[in-house]
Amino acid sequence: MIETYQNHQAAMAYGAIDHIAIDVKNIDELFKVVQRAGLKMLDTEVNGLPFWENGVKFFTIEGPNKEKIEFCERL
Repeated sequence: MIETYQNHQAAMAYGAIDHIAIDVKNIDELFKVVQRAGLKMLDTEVNGLPFWENGVKFFTIEGPNKEKIEFCERL
């Protein structure tokens, strides 16, 4: 569990935290859900990298304070 809250003092710019990664299941379906929700997408598709034993699929959105939020699924 991650608890966050707004204190209205954020710089609203890219900063000390580059991104937050959240492990998910069924990333392809989640990508469609996030697109339909109208969130600011930083990727135009689900990407893949050869990390870990079988690789990883991921995409990134921009959060409300300009932070990057990465959703990833280990394969």
